[in-house]
Amino acid sequence: LFAHFSAIQSSGFKTLREGQRVNFDVTSGPKGQQAANIRPID
Repeated sequence: LFAHFSAIQSSGFKTLREGQRVNFDVTSGPKGQQAANIRPID
């Protein structure tokens, strides 16, 4: 599953910590499935 930082839904610098829990939607992209609307849970 591909995830691009631009799909992270947060204000400021978009980053995730290793092991951080997230919710996301799965969409179909040019290279297959990808994560969209990535929302940190923590």
